[in-house]
Amino acid sequence: MKADVLPITTAEPKLRIPAWVPRPVAHVAREKASEDVTQFLAPLVQDQRMRRVWHELSRRRRDGRFMHPAAAWWIDEVNAEERQGVAMAKLLTAALQYAARPGATSTRRKAERMHNHNFEMARQLRVDADALSVDKSDEGWCRLIAAAETYEELAKNVKGQIRGYYWPWPMILDRDRGDPADRWLACAISYTCRALFCSPMYGVTAIIMSVILGREITPRAVRQRCTPHPADKTTKTPA
Repeated sequence: MKADVLPITTAEPKLRIPAWVPRPVAHVAREKASEDVTQFLAPLVQDQRMRRVWHELSRRRRDGRFMHPAAAWWIDEVNAEERQGVAMAKLLTAALQYAARPGATSTRRKAERMHNHNFEMARQLRVDADALSVDKSDEGWCRLIAAAETYEELAKNVKGQIRGYYWPWPMILDRDRGDPADRWLACAISYTCRALFCSPMYGVTAIIMSVILGREITPRAVRQRCTPHPADKTTKTPA
């Protein structure tokens, strides 16, 4: 066994965690290793490029404070070091979610069109149900109303997507810009960094994207994909 890695005995196949992985991150990796996500987890734990991510998030100023301190308003730990560790672990968890279950993007125009379509379908189904002129216990009437309620729920969900993003719903943006999958991943990781460390951290986002996608992504490309638009201002990301 090499001196710079620690073996994990609880996962098959075994996940080997390099010694440079911060302890809180390694702890989460061990927990996730028992799930069916090893193929996505291994690169995020073992790729040497991730070492730069943890180094950047662990950097301190001369007075001992972190260069990129974790947001204190939603992480319970009082100790700054513990809070930083929790935030880094949350970043790994989010990146794993994004790798294992990619999201999607849509424009506001498309979303509003879909909302109107679902709403109109629901309205028409209710009209058709009333046109049957039968008792509300009638099977045909019940089926039409059930379908109408389904469309109404879909319309409600789309409206929620327009007002604010909740993964894994489609991310609503004002316009198309570049590859939709790449843009979704860039925005999702960057917004998570903003929530965890109060900064979009385009460099960190670019590294994580590169590891997940298996190709080099530059910070400049991330910045271009994450350029704020009015539709992005209420975007929310998972903890």
